[in-house]
Amino acid sequence: MAKPDFTLGFIKEQSRLVKLCEILMQTPAFALDIETVEWWNRHRERIALIQIAFRYQGKPKVAVIDALAGLDLEPLRQPLEDASILKIIHNAGFDAARLAGHYNFQVAPIHDTMLAARRSGKKSIRLKLRRQYISISRSTNQSGRATGAVVRSITGRCRMPPSILTRHCCFMKIRRHGI
Repeated sequence: MAKPDFTLGFIKEQSRLVKLCEILMQTPAFALDIETVEWWNRHRERIALIQIAFRYQGKPKVAVIDALAGLDLEPLRQPLEDASILKIIHNAGFDAARLAGHYNFQVAPIHDTMLAARRSGKKSIRLKLRRQYISISRSTNQSGRATGAVVRSITGRCRMPPSILTRHCCFMKIRRHGI
């Protein structure tokens, strides 16, 4: 089995969360996925993990934030709400809604890969199919400085506002497209 070509960091200290948020503010895009516990009970539901994949200094990174460790997650607000940073989520209707409901984070702009798949005519989508339908590239200003990310359908069949991918798809996109 091939050795993974990304770095995985588990964040359960406030100082590491602050450092991650500073790095995320420098990226044009990142992928986001959350894991919840007791999602079937709206009164007891909690976000357990927040997973973020991004590229830093040319290398893919994955951060897993322990949301149950008692951290103050407020530093995440800035990168999650920054309009110049694209957030890629699979099923953003669930993840973004949970982040808004639990922490009042208004995640935007978003590219939802589940919606992209549905608009392309696919009833279910796996990583292999995601790579066929979604392309992410950097957008730059006249001086060549990266100003954000552009997400588009490779097939041209699914046009929608930006949103967020699962950790797997987002990692693959970040690695593949060099974001």
